[in-house]
Amino acid sequence: MLRISDRVLVLGAHRRIPLMELARVIALVLLMAVLWCNVYDMTNLASWSIPRLYGGDAWWNLATIKAYRDGEITPFSFQTVKSLNAPFAANWNDYPSSEKMLPYCVGIVARFIGLMPAFNLAALIAVILAALAFYITCRILNYHWMFGFVGAVMFGFSHYISARQLGHLSLTYYWHIPLYLLVTWWYFDSRDIPIRSSRWWFAVAVGALTGLQAIYYAFLFWQFLGFAMVTQGLRRNWAKLISVISVAAISVGCTVLMAAPLVLYRILHGSNAFVVQRSLSNLQVFALQLPELFLPPFHRWKAFFDFGQTRYFRLSLIRGEMGSPYLGVVGIAGFVWLMGYGVVRLLRGRAHRIPIMFWQSLWIIVFSLVGGLNLLLGVFGLQLFRATNRFSVVLLCLALLFLVKQLGRICPREHQLLLAFFLLLVGLWDILPSFMEDDGIRPTQRTVTSDREFTKHLEQNVPAGTMVFQIPVMDFPEVPPHLGVGDYTHFRPYLYSRTLHFSYGSDKGRARESWQRDVENLSAPDMAEQLERYGFGVILIDRKGYPDAAASLLRDLESSGRKVIDDDETGEFVAVGLRPREQAVLPEIGPFPGSAFYGWEGDWRKGAHSWSEGSATLVLTNTAGKPVERKYTFALSSLSKRRVTVITPKETKGVEVNPGKAVTVGPFAVQLPPGETKIRFETDTPAVPAGGDDPRLLAFSVALLPESAQEPVPVLGPAFYGWEGDWRKGVHTWSRGPATLVLVNSTSKIVEKQYSFSLNSTSKRHVTVIMPAETKTVELNPGSPVTVGPFALKLEPGQTRIRFETDKPAVPAGAGDTRTITFSLAIIPNTEEPPK
Repeated sequence: MLRISDRVLVLGAHRRIPLMELARVIALVLLMAVLWCNVYDMTNLASWSIPRLYGGDAWWNLATIKAYRDGEITPFSFQTVKSLNAPFAANWNDYPSSEKMLPYCVGIVARFIGLMPAFNLAALIAVILAALAFYITCRILNYHWMFGFVGAVMFGFSHYISARQLGHLSLTYYWHIPLYLLVTWWYFDSRDIPIRSSRWWFAVAVGALTGLQAIYYAFLFWQFLGFAMVTQGLRRNWAKLISVISVAAISVGCTVLMAAPLVLYRILHGSNAFVVQRSLSNLQVFALQLPELFLPPFHRWKAFFDFGQTRYFRLSLIRGEMGSPYLGVVGIAGFVWLMGYGVVRLLRGRAHRIPIMFWQSLWIIVFSLVGGLNLLLGVFGLQLFRATNRFSVVLLCLALLFLVKQLGRICPREHQLLLAFFLLLVGLWDILPSFMEDDGIRPTQRTVTSDREFTKHLEQNVPAGTMVFQIPVMDFPEVPPHLGVGDYTHFRPYLYSRTLHFSYGSDKGRARESWQRDVENLSAPDMAEQLERYGFGVILIDRKGYPDAAASLLRDLESSGRKVIDDDETGEFVAVGLRPREQAVLPEIGPFPGSAFYGWEGDWRKGAHSWSEGSATLVLTNTAGKPVERKYTFALSSLSKRRVTVITPKETKGVEVNPGKAVTVGPFAVQLPPGETKIRFETDTPAVPAGGDDPRLLAFSVALLPESAQEPVPVLGPAFYGWEGDWRKGVHTWSRGPATLVLVNSTSKIVEKQYSFSLNSTSKRHVTVIMPAETKTVELNPGSPVTVGPFALKLEPGQTRIRFETDKPAVPAGAGDTRTITFSLAIIPNTEEPPK
């Protein structure tokens, strides 16, 4: 039986939860659920299939959840998504993130109820968990339940969570903050927390949960535990110091465990400096700004909203993640009271009586404010935690906990219910977002339905496993919009796909994905032809990425014989069918400006250069299954006198580079094994300002000089006996049946050549010459050579196969020759240029 009691909720498996306390918890959960469902119009089953946010980071969140749902990725392994980054697989191992358990759990739920309902459910659970954790913390601290209930509702329905919602799902799961603040308070006081005591186990559980969730909140938790370590060290309380160190180590260890695959990937494949763009200015732009704690970016009280807009938001020059830090009127009351309480006691010389909440709030402000300690750490290289405005939710928690404590202490018993009810009504009026109406949901529903139906029809029109090339090409993640195509827009068809393989979605900054932009820059017919060689069956165009809604591109594709096979109801997506080659080849990956390079400033094939900001690395990639030899010559230039040393795997050369005078270095003969080969460019002089409006620091530029043309080498297949002399002089080879001639282009460029063949036979037969784009059949009579051709060929880098078929079996060669033969082949030299 549950004992009916109103005593404080305490820890320990031997304790029983009072029935009245359980009723309050149930009431809190029901209130949060009912309010949330009504605010976001989730009161009927059909509405759960429409996400309450469908754009921007929400698409990234949905794509991640889908990948977990489909089992393509798991939390404790390399993140490789086979359905993305065709014809390869998407690499999600470069972007630093330890927040994997949340999308993994949502993905598990999505297997049973669907992707969109699971996404919405995750948002509801975030609100409920935040309220529950706050209320439980209040009861553990013996705060009055009534004010704790109000504070829980305010914390669960904070403006912060309304502003974030599904855009940053991991940030909305801040529910553990009250619990980890409680743990830090335990470790600041003088009472012991022996290892393996109930409090220690509670602290370990909270620390582990913190380490497995959003890194921002964990980072602040570790800071507070660090101060606790210093405090206990000064007190020489070694037992408690060991206890707090153990909790901190477990918390950090959980984060390290989740990040271990990323660290291992970086060790195996090298760092990727381009995937996360962080700078000192980011730490200023996304820092905490005090006015945002007190002014809402949107509010149902028009005068309050107008004041904030005219006095701050429209005038601010630093516009980062504006909108989420607003504390709400109840939170503001608690924050002002807390800070004033601490300052007054400090001025009275009673610093020892100031609550720990004050010092933690003060630390957050000093650390997070624009120009604060976080910026100072950034000067020394720690620039990962750029958005310190996110710590405002911890300020809110501290303010509400202080308010609950003080009200329960000073408010007369007979006025408690009235005051709590008043605060609840005012607080909900202030922080609840406007109720969603059908007019607000209908556009999202129309877009979701259009995306789902478009993807469904596309899958019905093409074979399973078809590769889809998405244009305009967009990097991933965190890139600015391209005309009307926003970041992560290309994820939309992937969310509903079961069998398609999309080209988008691999972490930027690696050489392997650089081929996509090379192909995109080709003319429409050449782009289609190249994609067909790579095995793509569809070009998926987002019309918003083109000034003319892709009208000219579609005309060019149609004139080349590629037709539109599907488009969506909103007129945004259009799919053009291709004819993929049966023997597809992997894309050629051009030289990639790696670490310390800014990127090619044009087409590298035409001599475009890339500037560096210091010593830099050029990445060469060989997608073939065997080593390939290449020759490279570089043109170097600089704005200041310097020496540049080029380091290849087998050769090193240094040259003096003077301003305004390009220097050629090479050629270097480089043996490229399968995979990546890095060429290092070292400089002895720091970079200098580019000058003008260019804010970059420039060391030297690198351009590749075109390779000299090389004659493609014809290699005989096994059904040929071998050249009976020098093939360049028209010497023939006999075949023993249908045979293959392989033309090997060892350069990294397309070579255009014309070929004619002389065929002969000792018996009457037909021979069919099968080229990549042309087929010809000729009749052979004994002793009468026949010339077939010329054939104009575009030889891609690598191998091009020419097949010779015959309709008659081999016959004995005779005259003492023991071979059986069918026809002979000789290559007739062509001196004319191939037709354009």
